[in-house]
Amino acid sequence: MTTYDDSQHPRATDGKFAIKEVTEASGGLTALAPESWRSESDRVGELGHLISRADRRREGIVARDLAAQVRADVPEAAYLTLDENCDQPECYTLHLASVHDSQGNTLYDVNENPRYTVEDAVAGAGLSEPDHGSEPDYITTSGTRREGYSYRFDLDAALKGRQGGLATADRGQSVINDYRVMHDDMDLSDETAARDMVTDLYHWAQRSGVDFDDLVSRAAEVGRDESALGMVAGSKS
Repeated sequence: MTTYDDSQHPRATDGKFAIKEVTEASGGLTALAPESWRSESDRVGELGHLISRADRRREGIVARDLAAQVRADVPEAAYLTLDENCDQPECYTLHLASVHDSQGNTLYDVNENPRYTVEDAVAGAGLSEPDHGSEPDYITTSGTRREGYSYRFDLDAALKGRQGGLATADRGQSVINDYRVMHDDMDLSDETAARDMVTDLYHWAQRSGVDFDDLVSRAAEVGRDESALGMVAGSKS
């Protein structure tokens, strides 16, 4: 016997634990099976799209972190010139050629006055050659295959996190949307879905031995740091 009344739970009244009426589709529930409306090639194509999107987001996050490191080390830097010059076999990542200010002046050149902290940051990022014609916003390609390509890496564009990774608030919105779909809470407001998501993180922290209050405090600190670096919050939905 229990005295717990889940109707009094704050999530029960806004849809989280509510019993929702389901209207059966025409043809029965089997009509909702994926095979009835998506072919195998459709599902493979969708999976490929999701993987590609995940790769772009990963690259965008890496690019943003790289831009933050360079800006912290060289505040006047506006963009980097990257190339594929590498003396290692089987090397397919981009490497630093030079650092420039907003006027195009060369601040550092790897062949003349190298900046090893920036070189190490670029090497550690492991950015791969982008697909020509579909580069993220922070990359501009010049040159030819015969002569070799050169890539301009724009720090401000990378910090804003446009194409390679969503802007900060837009990523938060995307997580809220995914959470809502995952838990069938499409009727919840953004604020309520965010509260439920944070509540679930609280329970995860309790189980994992993580200090939740400290985690929230550090997250707020990182958010303030990102704002100070000039990262845009993202579009309001």
